[in-house]
Amino acid sequence: MTYKDKKALKEAFDFPEPDKKQEFMEEFAKLSRNTVKKPILPVVMRLGAAAAMMGAIVLIFANMPKDTADFGNDNAIITVTETSSEADATAAPTAVTTTRPVSDNTAETSEVTSTSAGTTKAVASSETVTSQRTAASPQTTAVRTTAVHTTVRTTSSAEKNESPPVTSATTIVSEDIVTSEHNKDAGRDMRVLPDMIYPLRDKTINEDQMYPPDNSDQQQGPSVSKPVDTDNMLREMYKDSSAVILANVDEMLYTSINGTAVTAENLTVVSSFKGGLSPNDMITVFFIGGYVPAEEYMKCHEHAYIDSPEEYSVYEKYMVRSRQEKEGQYIFFIRNDDENIKEGAYSPVRSGNTAVFRKIYDNYVSLDDPRLFFTEAQLNELG
Repeated sequence: MTYKDKKALKEAFDFPEPDKKQEFMEEFAKLSRNTVKKPILPVVMRLGAAAAMMGAIVLIFANMPKDTADFGNDNAIITVTETSSEADATAAPTAVTTTRPVSDNTAETSEVTSTSAGTTKAVASSETVTSQRTAASPQTTAVRTTAVHTTVRTTSSAEKNESPPVTSATTIVSEDIVTSEHNKDAGRDMRVLPDMIYPLRDKTINEDQMYPPDNSDQQQGPSVSKPVDTDNMLREMYKDSSAVILANVDEMLYTSINGTAVTAENLTVVSSFKGGLSPNDMITVFFIGGYVPAEEYMKCHEHAYIDSPEEYSVYEKYMVRSRQEKEGQYIFFIRNDDENIKEGAYSPVRSGNTAVFRKIYDNYVSLDDPRLFFTEAQLNELG
């Protein structure tokens, strides 16, 4: 029986009680107000909004671009290898993969292993992950070191009896070795650098220009040249020489030794007529005479005066009559036993440029004494 049915029967058969009924209705109204349930819809809406926000955040992080790492050169490939193996405790195999880039889209991979007969079973599983840098930075170089993890256990005797030959991987260090084939035409570099080198200034002056010529010793009347025994002098110079060479003048460096101007000439041998020098050998020959700064010249010559000496180089010729030219080719009679010059350098066997010969037509003529000349055939006969 429902509440409504009970209420209807009570009103039909009981005496009316207006006061209690009114009190009952007021109490019932209070209870009705306390038991009203809150609506469910707002709670559902709040939960739905929170779920939508979380989904949006996950989607944003999923679509964010991943950072790329720079590990060196544009074509550098980094290989990470993990190996787990079962082998004898005396041999711990490791898998090594060496990858060398060949072009932009291809790579050469090599694996080197050594196999020896044995009774230990080795089971190895390797996973190689290769990452290649996508963007190159010429100013950033990073280095990453990855260790190779190896698991080793001792196998049972049953496994040993039925195991195949052991295959053990050997660690390979790949290195680009650049080898250059020996050039048989390359000569020895035996050049000697002077202790000091004077720069050649734009303004130069010869010491003859600072002193008037001395004509007191000049003889009256025509001068007569003394005859020269060319053959005998040639033989003497050849005998006194450590080497006789045809060479190119590559460079002239100006220095001084004990206050004396010296020119250090770097030569490249073209051919050799005497001595142990070979074609393309490079040597240094020290000649007396050359350029010195004007202020250095004035220190050694009390009566010399040059206005604005810092602007000039002074040429001291000594016994030199004709100068050599840079990039010129000459025959040199030289020796390597002069104690007055730097060790390892050569010096001429005669003063000045007397022992230096330039080719004029078919003859080689001395720079300082035109009366002294010979042919190449005559020089070859002396050897």
